[in-house]
Amino acid sequence: MDLSYLIRKPLANLFLSMLLLGGIGPYANADTPDTPLEAQEVSLTTTGAVIPQPVKTQTAPDPVKEAIKAQLKAFQDRDQKAVWDTASPALQEKYDTQKNFYRMVRFDYRSLYNHESVTFLSQSITDDTAIQKVSFKRKKKEEPTLFIYRLKKQDNGTWKIEDFLRLDTKGERAS
Repeated sequence: MDLSYLIRKPLANLFLSMLLLGGIGPYANADTPDTPLEAQEVSLTTTGAVIPQPVKTQTAPDPVKEAIKAQLKAFQDRDQKAVWDTASPALQEKYDTQKNFYRMVRFDYRSLYNHESVTFLSQSITDDTAIQKVSFKRKKKEEPTLFIYRLKKQDNGTWKIEDFLRLDTKGERAS
């Protein structure tokens, strides 16, 4: 088979060189030898060379953080029922009605109710209990307020907020 015509074309020449040197094929990327080229994103350079790129994998959302985010969104939306739905049965029993719970958070935990930014910090999960440390800021120049959330995994597999505790700047329980 005469391949001399390929030598005159730079892109074809590059392709041929890569083929002969083992740079093309299902396992051409040396960084990820077990990942087939077809499963990788690729980019083209100005010379037309194909450069494999690592595939960006999406991780499943953290259900504990998602439960807290749902409550925070409900506070932002001023949706008492949605806030109440994020609370565990034990927390609901403690406050009796969604109105009582909502009012308590609104007046006693303003940084939770009127936050501008949220940062999820450390997390610990043991069996059906999760502890999540969260930092809230109400205003850009304000010091963050730290909270510890305790969540319980329900029988249906969802996480509900069991309790939360505000910490002072030293990480101790705030009054």
